Amino acid sequence: MVLFLLTMVGCERDAEIIDLTEKNQQIGSPIKNLTIEEALNDIKFTPISILLNLTKKDIAHKNSQDEVIYIDTKNIIKIVKKEYTTYTFLVINKKQENKNSFTNLIVEKSPNKTRGYLAHYFPSNEYLIKKAKGIKTPFHGAVSFSPFTEDLKELLNGLNK
Repeated sequence: MVLFLLTMVGCERDAEIIDLTEKNQQIGSPIKNLTIEEALNDIKFTPISILLNLTKKDIAHKNSQDEVIYIDTKNIIKIVKKEYTTYTFLVINKKQENKNSFTNLIVEKSPNKTRGYLAHYFPSNEYLIKKAKGIKTPFHGAVSFSPFTEDLKELLNGLNK
């Protein structure tokens, strides 16, 4: 249950979540917002950057305008637990049919393994109405999860199908 709630924390696309994680960082929370530059300097992130082909050179020259599906590297949510660390990325899919839904790539790094899964979020109409009115509200809607896999590239390639 706690993991599910923490995953939900990493799912929002707006300033509300940035405010929340900034407050958490001030009180020593295990939840942190990272830029890609900060993540690339994190030793735990190195295997993930290799699996996803994320390097400083690639990020600097990456033109996401040309890609249909790509990882948004502007805001990465890092959650540190005793047994593992997770990194959550928003996945941008320019061809997704439901423009209100969104997908996160959650990568779990433990001492022995790196694996990930996709979380697909489908907001309720009630949630969308509140957000449109500027009312701060926790996510409400349906969520589906892909199975864990160690092949992160294949996981993302599956979105193309």
